Amino acid sequence: MEQIVDGKEVYIMNKNPNQFASVSTLRNQIAGKYDKFNTNAATDAFVNGLGEEVTSAIKQGASTAAGGLILNVEDIRKRTDLSEDGKQILYKFADSENQFIKSTLVNPFDRLSVLTNSKKFAPNGMQYGFTYDEAEAKGNPSKILLRRDPSSGQPTPQFTDEQMKVSEDFIRTELRAKYSRKEELKPTPQAQLQERRAPTTGEIDERNRRSDAKIFGENLATALTGKDPVAIGNAIKYLANKSNKIVNRSATGITISNTDGTSPTTYNFTDAGKIADPRKLTKAMISAFGTSLPEETIVSVANNLIGKNPLETKTKASGFNVVNKPAVVDPMTVYGRHIDGVIADADVAGLSKGEAADALNAKLSGLGVTVKSSNNPFTDNVYVVSGKNKSPDFDVTKAGTVEAIKKWVKANPSGETPVQKAANIKALVKSGVIKSASGELDD
Repeated sequence: MEQIVDGKEVYIMNKNPNQFASVSTLRNQIAGKYDKFNTNAATDAFVNGLGEEVTSAIKQGASTAAGGLILNVEDIRKRTDLSEDGKQILYKFADSENQFIKSTLVNPFDRLSVLTNSKKFAPNGMQYGFTYDEAEAKGNPSKILLRRDPSSGQPTPQFTDEQMKVSEDFIRTELRAKYSRKEELKPTPQAQLQERRAPTTGEIDERNRRSDAKIFGENLATALTGKDPVAIGNAIKYLANKSNKIVNRSATGITISNTDGTSPTTYNFTDAGKIADPRKLTKAMISAFGTSLPEETIVSVANNLIGKNPLETKTKASGFNVVNKPAVVDPMTVYGRHIDGVIADADVAGLSKGEAADALNAKLSGLGVTVKSSNNPFTDNVYVVSGKNKSPDFDVTKAGTVEAIKKWVKANPSGETPVQKAANIKALVKSGVIKSASGELDD
C-alpha cells in the first residue's frame, strides 16, 4: 500500500492480515479441496439407529397420570410430570444425542461446512465469511477466524463458543425434526396406560443395553459394508466414541487400537488373497472393541443387516465384493417382458392399416422398432422393421394379428448379432425406455 514518508510516496507492507499471504499459503489454498458435509446423511445414521427399543422406552417415559396422547420425543422432553425412571431414560437419550453431535463435528472442516453451506447466516443476520484478523472475528459473529499453519500455510478455522453452539444446534434441530417424523402422535386409552407396570431400574438398564447393542451392530455393519462414504465415516466415529478406541478404516481393512495407539489389531477385507466374508469378522472385532454390551445382540444385528443388504459391486466405499449377487437375467427376457407389457392392451380392431401402424408405433416408441403399412393398396397388411430385420406381412383385419406382431417383435430386437441385441437392450434399460429390476442387467 502507498504511504507518505519524509514527503515521498513509498510502498509498505499492508498490516491487515486479510490482505497478504505467503507463497506456500497461496499454493495450498489453490490446491486445497474441501467436501461439503452431508448433514442429512449424518443425522439419518443416528435417527435410523434409534430402533423400536428406544422409541418404546421413550413412550413408556410418559406420565400415566392423564389419558389421551402419548406424545412424540420432543414433547416428552419438555414435560415435568415424569417419574425418576422416565427421567433416567430421557437423560440417557439426551447424553447419547450430545455425544453424537460432538463426534459428528469433530472435524473442523465438517463444522465449517455446517456453518457456511447449511446454516449460512449468523445470528446477526449476516452470511458467514472468513477473516485472518482476530479483532474482526471477535467483533463480528459472522466472521470465522482462520489461522495459517506456520509450516504448511494451510488455513484452519478457529471457532468462537457461539459458532460452536450454532453449528451443534443446527445438527440438533435436524435430528429433532426427524424424531417428530419417526414417532407420530398415537391416541392411547387411559385404561391401557394405567394397566402398564412401570419398568424397574434393572429392566430399564437392560433395555438400554440391548438398544445400545443394536445401534452398535447397525454401525458395525455400515462400517464394514456400507456404500456411502459419509455414512461409513459417521459409523466409524460412533464405534470409536462408544468403545473409547481409535478406529481407522482403509481400502484394505479396519484397524482398532487403544487411545494411546497401542495394541493395534487389523481386520483385513481379504483372507489368503480372497475377499473375506464380512459376517465372519463381526464376532472377532467385538473383542477388540472391548465393549460391555451384549455381544450376541451386536453380532446378530450386524450379520442380519449384512445378509439382508448384500453389496452389488465392489466400490471404493467398501472393501467387500459381491455377496449373494442377484441371478443373471438374459437381456432378451427383460426385453420380452417389456414388449408383453406395452402391447398387451393394443387394439387395432376396426382400424385401417395406417391407423393400426400408428397405434402400434405409439406403443413401441423408442425401441428402434417401426410398424409400417403395406404399399399394396389392395391389402390391409402391415409389417415390422427392426434394424435390418423385416417381418412378414400381418393382416390387421384378422384375429390374432396383434399377438403375432408381439411375438415377432419379442424375437427381433434391434441389432444384427446376439451381442449387439443384448448391448442395445442394456442401452434401452440404462436410458429408462425399458424398466427392469435393480441389478438384473448389471455388468
